Amino acid sequence: MWNNYAHKFMSLNQMMSELSNRKKYLIAFLLGIFSTLAMPPVSFWPILFITFPILIWLIDGVKFSQRNTTGTRKKFFLIGWSFGFGYFLVSLYWLGSSFLVEPEKFAWALPFAVTLLPAFLAFFYAVPLAVSNVFWTKGPERLLTFSLTIFIADLLRSYLFTGFPWNLVGHSLTGQLELMQSVSIFGILGLSAIAALIFSTPALLAHPLGKHEDKQKQSHKNSFSKALPLAFSVCVIVSLYGYGAHRINKEGSTKFIEGIELVLVQPNISQKDKVDLKKRPAALLTTIELTETLPPLDQAKNQQRLIIWPETAIPFALNRSPTILKRLDEMLAEGSTLISGAFHVENSEDAKARDSYKVFNSLFVVNDQGEIENLYDKNHLVPFGEYLPFPQLFKAIGLSAIADERGGFKIGPEPSPVQIKNAPPFLPSICYEAIFPLPSTTGTKGAKWLLNISNDGWFGNTVGPHQHLHQVRLRALETGLPMVRSVNGGVSAVFDGIGRIVKKTTLNKKAIIVSAIPKKSKISIFPFPKELLSFLILLIFGVLISTEKILTNRSKLTSKH
Repeated sequence: MWNNYAHKFMSLNQMMSELSNRKKYLIAFLLGIFSTLAMPPVSFWPILFITFPILIWLIDGVKFSQRNTTGTRKKFFLIGWSFGFGYFLVSLYWLGSSFLVEPEKFAWALPFAVTLLPAFLAFFYAVPLAVSNVFWTKGPERLLTFSLTIFIADLLRSYLFTGFPWNLVGHSLTGQLELMQSVSIFGILGLSAIAALIFSTPALLAHPLGKHEDKQKQSHKNSFSKALPLAFSVCVIVSLYGYGAHRINKEGSTKFIEGIELVLVQPNISQKDKVDLKKRPAALLTTIELTETLPPLDQAKNQQRLIIWPETAIPFALNRSPTILKRLDEMLAEGSTLISGAFHVENSEDAKARDSYKVFNSLFVVNDQGEIENLYDKNHLVPFGEYLPFPQLFKAIGLSAIADERGGFKIGPEPSPVQIKNAPPFLPSICYEAIFPLPSTTGTKGAKWLLNISNDGWFGNTVGPHQHLHQVRLRALETGLPMVRSVNGGVSAVFDGIGRIVKKTTLNKKAIIVSAIPKKSKISIFPFPKELLSFLILLIFGVLISTEKILTNRSKLTSKH
């Protein structure tokens, strides 16, 4: 019975190798599309047990086909690019919604945005896969090559050109709370390597055929031993799940910091109103009036109230708006502190500069006297959204108007804990910044909790806000620090130090969350680069296949004698 299944897999592998190159690229494109099902919020990771092995068989067909094998590096590249293009085309479709906020201005750019960005990001899989051609072999070692290729691709995508670590392969192993705990050990990039390895193991059920090999013979030859790596992958997933369940149980119930009431305000103001200069005062007034519906602070339970508003909830330069600060003073009762997104404007140091001032996308801390107590200027800006990269290039090709108009925000300093009177310090992030992994040493810098303010109203009722929320959640797992998130459109939430949901709003609904700030997780976080541990699993896999080869060779020698 087992040999019958093995024979079928060999037939499928052989069919992949006999396809024309164009059909290989088309199938790779479709595999990329179906692989998106493994990403949040669907998180159907078993699909990768199908898509990754078929992708490897396509590559085998290029490398070991009976046809002319010249130009394999180019074919590896095109298979990788086709897979990446399908993957990003579907997983990032929601970005197109932002171009429909002001359709009269930007609708024309929608087709370009939803195709050119995926086409560019696809190179991050195409180039490493082309290089892997040198190391690709017939044996199970090619799974290690594939795993390292995916790891390098996700690593480069996370840092090159300011980075875009959205929907990394490792995110496929974080859809459930138990599996999510593995981020605390391996990091999200380490999980990319592990996921690529374990989900590709079914590829070993079929051996890539050479020019003079018989598939019937190969399917019967040591076919049962080829299932050992698949059993290994199942053991890894079960172990990751078991570790997560143990960690959650060990942590116990969520503990909270006493004496502080946390209030998250989600005004859900239409993005069209937020970008309309004439409607901005009304938008701010809506947020103020919603906040004023709060009952008086119960001094018997809490001595302080922290009110969190989303990114650019104050759509003005707060440090130059005494009238707004006076209104906030009227709104804030004694013992209340407001943390809100707003613009921060400073004069330029260069008096001869074309722009006489600098604008930052910032987070302000305002006390109950209407005074600015502290602020944070966003450090990691969104390319093309908050600043225009390579402005000189745009001018050189005749697009000087775009380069001049889209000067955008200025970059602030590296984030550090923000101090608040009578409340623990927090590490801030604004929108896009929270998708980048944090070092585990963050907790030792003095921060007691993480705060992310954002505005996902640009993306409507799509998977984008859900994916953003999920990635923000992972920052708690990396540091053991609770994550507090306040958004305008999207989902606001409070997570404890192991990623459990304490409070959460509904997508794109006006709401107020009242909660306490969770305490830091009592479970220690590994103080060294987490990705190093992921290579331990790759090493164990390497030892496993080496042992299998040794036993197979001994069996051959014994049978001969």
